[in-house]
Amino acid sequence: MAFAVLLGMMVLDYITGLMVGYANKELSSSIGKKGLIKKAYIIILISAVYLVQKLGLDFAGYTADGLTIAFALLELLSIVENGGKLGVPVPQWLKDAIAALKGKVA
Repeated sequence: MAFAVLLGMMVLDYITGLMVGYANKELSSSIGKKGLIKKAYIIILISAVYLVQKLGLDFAGYTADGLTIAFALLELLSIVENGGKLGVPVPQWLKDAIAALKGKVA
């Protein structure tokens, strides 16, 4: 289920990214392709972790699910950030959380 949620979040993030590019007249196929390549890598990485977990080499048994959920949350933050770029009001605490995750803590 976590993997399906991640895929859905990736699609939504990509769509909102396209919306931002269009709204700001910065729509670029090279930026879009780069984003898709990053998302494809994340899928490959998580798939590899699931495969290793199936070998029984995982200590807790939930490593792949945890990684998948972490990436899904990052996609959610990106969707919220894209909304902010579109002018949608974003609460300050959420802006602070996004900045902290990006390493931009003031």
